Amino acid sequence: MIEVTFLGTVSGIPSKTRNHPAIVLEYSSFEKDVLLFDCGEGTQLQLMKSGISFMQINKIFISHWHADHFAGLIALIQTMNLEKRNKELKIFGPEAERFVSDIVDLGYFGLRFPVVAINVPFEGKDISIIDETDEYEILSIPVHHTVPSVAYCFKEKDRWSIDLDKLKTMGLRRGHWLEKLKAEGSATFKNKKIKP
Repeated sequence: MIEVTFLGTVSGIPSKTRNHPAIVLEYSSFEKDVLLFDCGEGTQLQLMKSGISFMQINKIFISHWHADHFAGLIALIQTMNLEKRNKELKIFGPEAERFVSDIVDLGYFGLRFPVVAINVPFEGKDISIIDETDEYEILSIPVHHTVPSVAYCFKEKDRWSIDLDKLKTMGLRRGHWLEKLKAEGSATFKNKKIKP
């Protein structure tokens, strides 16, 4: 299941009804991944209003380092620390190592959890796979802006499922042979070669 929540959609200056850029993508398959795209000022409050736990965020993807797209990181990371987070947080972005280290070093607090900065290519025209799980990929492509910037794409990996009702109508049963069918494209059942 994929659920997208827009926490903020305005750039530059927020208004009374619109916050700085931030989008949460919740992906549930075997495990739940909570991905945050941009983290403008006010993101933490918007997360609370939406009922999404900021402690569940696994990865943050920053499109570029203008404050309206990242200023919420400072407070978010410090609150995660106050709440005794211990699992790793990955932050992706153009020149992420440079900016994330500056953000983590702000103020007098020591992090209790690892924050890993991952640089995203921001020059050229190539699409890059910057993160991958068994279920999805995150791709990026450089975009034109006044500072190094990228656009992101969440791409669910192709997969197919077996229609169990159709199996029955064909006189077939469930079994381990279905795993082989999915993995290899053909399998043998009762001495018959079966293909999708």
